[in-house]
Amino acid sequence: MKKLINLLFGFLFIPALAFSQKDSLTPNYDSLFYKDLKENMEKADTLSIKLISLPSIGLANMYSYDLNKDKTTDVTEIYTLKYSNSNGRLEKSKAPLFYILDFNGDRCIEYSEFLIDRKMDGLNGNEQFCDILRPKKPNPIKL
Repeated sequence: MKKLINLLFGFLFIPALAFSQKDSLTPNYDSLFYKDLKENMEKADTLSIKLISLPSIGLANMYSYDLNKDKTTDVTEIYTLKYSNSNGRLEKSKAPLFYILDFNGDRCIEYSEFLIDRKMDGLNGNEQFCDILRPKKPNPIKL
């Protein structure tokens, strides 16, 4: 199961870095939204912390948070891990590289809910959407 999860993340995240959208977050998420989200994250329950391996990036920690106490993951942050020669151990990056935010609570991740923070400066609005999850054309349902 662990190998399957690592394989899935390898196929999702690495192409996402290469094909991510150049635009920043949509204007309807203002600084107040980010401030509220950060406050909720500080109070949130940590559901799980997993060590994963991502091709081309290496080891990473994946933190899953529950914002509304319903025991389901609302926010996932993925931090990179690098070996520090001076400390002789793995150290987590100061801010996450990937954010997975289930804004609408449907437990489905859409392209606007998977964000890449190339500057790794925290959730502040300069994150990019992942175009790899966006459908090229909507597929109409034929009845």
